[in-house]
Amino acid sequence: MASAASDLLAHFKLEAEIFPTYTSHISYRNDHARGRRKEKVEKRWYKDKVLGHGSFGESVKKIEKAKMRSWELLALAKFSKLQDKEEDVLVKFIGYFENADAVFLAMEYFSYGDLAQYLESPLSEPEIKQITRDVVEGLRIMHAEGFAHRDLKPNNIFVVEKFPESWWVKIGDFGMAKRDGEQTDLRTWGGTPHYQAPEFNGFVEELEETLIHTNAVDMWSLGCVIYSLATKGAVPFPTPSAVNRFCNGKLPFPDKALSMKLTSSGIQFVKDLLVRLPSERLTAETAQHAPWLRNGHDSFQSLSHHTALSQEQSGVAKLPHHTPIDRMATNRTQDAAPFLLPKHPKTFATGGNSTARPSKDQKLDQL
Repeated sequence: MASAASDLLAHFKLEAEIFPTYTSHISYRNDHARGRRKEKVEKRWYKDKVLGHGSFGESVKKIEKAKMRSWELLALAKFSKLQDKEEDVLVKFIGYFENADAVFLAMEYFSYGDLAQYLESPLSEPEIKQITRDVVEGLRIMHAEGFAHRDLKPNNIFVVEKFPESWWVKIGDFGMAKRDGEQTDLRTWGGTPHYQAPEFNGFVEELEETLIHTNAVDMWSLGCVIYSLATKGAVPFPTPSAVNRFCNGKLPFPDKALSMKLTSSGIQFVKDLLVRLPSERLTAETAQHAPWLRNGHDSFQSLSHHTALSQEQSGVAKLPHHTPIDRMATNRTQDAAPFLLPKHPKTFATGGNSTARPSKDQKLDQL
């Protein structure tokens, strides 16, 4: 197992050199048309250079080695290898490099930011369903590979496409991810309280002796995320005391706010996630077959849009300091220094960009 993990990480190790204003990444490719093998290609990540909304690129997240979580790198690498055969609902990992003090994670860039930016928007129930389907599929993949996210919240769900075309989101930030079943004192974990499962605070007495971490914590968090999407940012239980009272049967399920946006099947779906006992919550697998997600399924069509970019010599455009990339780093990496660069030139089409969301079948056909 250790050898397999080492081999996987070695596959994603990038050849890079860090300079004061940019980082140079060297890769090699075969150019069969020109009869060249292992042709050297250089990419440059420029610090504080960002792409415009709706464009595509890569970002680099800097994490001090002292703050680097052991599973984050392995989780990113493992999920990225899976994306050739699975739905594209987890953040794509390009690779990593390091110096004496920090690890740098190269990932895809999301110019539309994360879901937290859209909580106050008037999302319809079909839109909430689309978002939920992507998150559930992402969790299914993670859980099938033996990982639990443990910090699922709107800030860690990134937006690839948004209304009016269609919603397409991806789960990211795996810094709190752990192997399912790993012995952990859950009550010492410093996650996000409003989206935190009750067992993290010891509110499920049956688990007090073992404190074994399970994937069910992600399903509780998903219920809280859906609740926030349907209520313009509200949370079902605003305090730990409220969670405790709910778990003890002293507080009813807060479905009144949900009834303003969701149908009865949608409300039931959230109720089936926000269940006191982890073993009784929906799993990611069973959630995919729940009536609410199966009924009125909107098939994703090709998404396309054209983006006009105001480009500098480097080929990228600056955004204001409040750009979403600044919010990609969580509290544990507020010192993260983002770098951005255009993707391979094939990503850009003359006169604009056009993207189509690939299906699992399409990916299998390409293998």
